[in-house]
Parts: sequence; C-alpha cells; structure tokens
Amino acid sequence: MEVSLNKSSLSKAKLMLYGVKDGFPKAFSRALNKTANNTKTEMVKLVRRDYNYKAAAVRKRITVNKATFANLSSSVKSTGDHVHLTDIAGTRQTKKGVSVNVKKSTGIKLIPRAFKAPGQRSGRDIIFRRPGNPRGQHEKLYGRYGPPGSGGKIGSRARLDTFSAPHPEIVYNTPENWAQLQKAADQKLGTNFAHEVDVVLKGIA
Repeated sequence: MEVSLNKSSLSKAKLMLYGVKDGFPKAFSRALNKTANNTKTEMVKLVRRDYNYKAAAVRKRITVNKATFANLSSSVKSTGDHVHLTDIAGTRQTKKGVSVNVKKSTGIKLIPRAFKAPGQRSGRDIIFRRPGNPRGQHEKLYGRYGPPGSGGKIGSRARLDTFSAPHPEIVYNTPENWAQLQKAADQKLGTNFAHEVDVVLKGIA
C-alpha cells in the first residue's frame, strides 16, 4: 500500500511555503508521520473488529518508520511471531481447561485439560495441553486460520501441544481490508498535510 499527494497539491503547498525556512519538509514530514500513526491505529481497530486480540499485543507488532526533513517518506510494518492465546482478551483458566474466544463470531470455546504455564524461553504465560487429546476443535476456535502447533518442554515434563491465534497480518492481507486501510490513509494524509501547512504558515510550530 502506497499513499501520496497529487503533484498539484504539492506544488501549491511549496509556493505557499516559499521563503519559510524548512517550511515544506517540516509540514510534509509531520503530515506523513501523523498519517503513519493514524494508519497504525486503524490497523489495530480493523484487526480487533472480528478478533479479540488485546490492543497492546497488536500494537507491539506494528513498527512506524518516521519521515525526516532529509527523507520525506514513512512506512508502517506489521510483523511478529505467532500470537499466544494469552494475548486474546478474556482467555481464562477453568477447572476443565482454558476458555477462549479468538474469533468473535465463534463465541467462547473450551480447550479441555489445557492450562497456563510460563514458556521456557520467554517466561510468559502460554496455553499448553498434553498430546493425545482430541484436536479436531481447532477450526471451531480459529475459523480456517491458525491450527495449533507443537510446543517445547517445560522443565522435565513431556512434550506439550501449544495453541496460538492467527497472525494479525493474515487478517490485514485481504483485498477488502487493504482497500479500507488505503482509503483511510489517503484521507488522513490530505487532512494532515493541510493542517501542517497552516501551522507552519502561522508560525505556531
């Protein structure tokens, strides 16, 4: 996804800012960075529309590379490892196992005999279950995304199964979602740039 202003708008702004020291790069870089942060916010909102990811877990995956006066471009990138079920809001340990609602439309599901325990490498809580239990329910938990994988060891215990939610990047990467993000970014860049040009002309910052 690429977002830019048309040449006419850029030329008009350059004329308006002519004579103002660093006027154009100041206004444009600020507008780009605001738009990138707006896009990050939209990505978090979009992916949480249908899935119960914790907002902090999604934000942590998204990196914004900021524009500077010398480099008038910015970018937003989302990447990361699999999402543990402990990063799904409402995941709860019960006497019978772990209850979780990954995709909102599926409702709350129970993973029988599953339990929370610290991962050997990260030290953070992960959902585990000993192998040999029925695993056909994973499509009910995740839809068509994200079947459970196999985890490592905890101490001297036997090898365990771990469960994870689909990567948010899979959710973003659909034609309709990209179109939605593109439209929002296009609108925000135009609005942000007009505001920043006005700020620079008025000498506010």
